[in-house]
Amino acid sequence: LSIVGKELSDQLLEVSVDRYDDSRGILVWGLVGLPSIARANSKAQHVFLNGRTIRDKTVQHAIREAYRGLIEPGRHPTAVLMIEMSPTAVDVNVHPAKLEVRFRDQSMVHRAIYHGVRDALQRADVTPTLAQRLPGFTGVGEAVMPTIDPVQRAREIEEHTNELVEYIKSVPERSDDDSSVRDTIRQVLERSSPTIAAQPVASFAPGDGAGEGQIGELPRVRRVDQVLQVHSSYLISQDERGVLIIDQHALHERMMFNKLIARVTGNGSLEQQALLMPIVLDVPAGVVDVFGELEPLLERIGIQATPMGPQSLGVHAVPSFLLSRNVEPEPFMKELFERIEHEGFVPESEEALHEVLDMMACKAAIKAGDVLSDDELTAIMRLRDETERSGSCPHGRPTTVRLSIEELEKLFDRR
Repeated sequence: LSIVGKELSDQLLEVSVDRYDDSRGILVWGLVGLPSIARANSKAQHVFLNGRTIRDKTVQHAIREAYRGLIEPGRHPTAVLMIEMSPTAVDVNVHPAKLEVRFRDQSMVHRAIYHGVRDALQRADVTPTLAQRLPGFTGVGEAVMPTIDPVQRAREIEEHTNELVEYIKSVPERSDDDSSVRDTIRQVLERSSPTIAAQPVASFAPGDGAGEGQIGELPRVRRVDQVLQVHSSYLISQDERGVLIIDQHALHERMMFNKLIARVTGNGSLEQQALLMPIVLDVPAGVVDVFGELEPLLERIGIQATPMGPQSLGVHAVPSFLLSRNVEPEPFMKELFERIEHEGFVPESEEALHEVLDMMACKAAIKAGDVLSDDELTAIMRLRDETERSGSCPHGRPTTVRLSIEELEKLFDRR
């Protein structure tokens, strides 16, 4: 808390991963921020390995992947992570200042951090409040960040980081009590931030099943099945914490994206629908030049095509999914190949697959302005509860914003 700032205490989640087995494995614990406090740079990411500050691309990539689809491109999560592992499992002599390291088993480190951070995010309610989305909104105190002296903050960070590092170094390498190291860290944080430590908000204890943050008593609401559609674009509902305002297109896009990802997981591919006559498309020459590299990706998403000239492709089959959603294949193909040319896709990368599937999901999803029937409204709200990461679209923009009970009370001068 002293490292990332006390004012963010109620927007941090606890991470805990224990895969330690005598001389091998890894122990990870720490705090990560809600997607709503992601920043324009990575200065709010701090990683310690056996008590020493490090910078490592494997760790950074694991954190970034855990937040995929929860934050917008160009934003960086807040994180303070402590890693404990055997000294024989890492080479610390890569960098003169020993800031950079080389893990013997990078895959193991990546998996542990990725799953630890992702699990923390999945256990949490990451729906942003109106105050978080509109910094100028002063409905409640949390919307107004205190003025921070950067020089004083730097001094505080250095002081508490040094104390934390020294304390970590004094902890035995392994204790019979799995929770002892984690408790020790929390004691340090409580000593340095007693007023904050007394309010354990947005944290969970490993193995508690529910994994819900301690949010205190909340006003109870009557659960209803009705949902209101506003201007044929937004849905209004409620939960125990307040009023939910939902972008119907963004939410349905997330649902479609997850459906497509599930179908292509592993070596799967989308079903194709053969065309009676091929669609001949004029495409950038660069697309034809790299068609051999693109073909496996196209086949995986249900597109069968062949070069028909230096700047043309013949499309013989398209994804059945698009046709079932009444998406015209020719405009979709033109836009797809233009994006491939201009955005520099790496066809074999997971990022390219996600980008194309998101494009398909966006085209197939219901649009702003679409009037939904009562049955459709009921279905979309039911599926929202069943959809992983339904609070954000595949590009990280929120699908849902909450107007909390506290904000409502403040708006009507009840607080």
